[in-house]
Amino acid sequence: MFKNTMNGLQYRFDAKGNTTRIDVNFEGHDDNRDNYINGSVNVTTEDLDEGVTLDDLNRKKIQDIAHKKLVKLVSATDE
Repeated sequence: MFKNTMNGLQYRFDAKGNTTRIDVNFEGHDDNRDNYINGSVNVTTEDLDEGVTLDDLNRKKIQDIAHKKLVKLVSATDE
């Protein structure tokens, strides 16, 4: 089984103190640690539902959004 965990979270702000993006780092590995992946994604307002801001999100919601984005990125195919 592949285990994927969030191991880093960093907020980015503009000059006015508004959150502009949230950088999320993941690491994952299989049970034997033979196969692994490290990845980073940026959560931005484009990833959110209308009317939701980055400051509205708790850590769990950030992790969920970032994980879905990571899975989509690594499963994308060249067409």
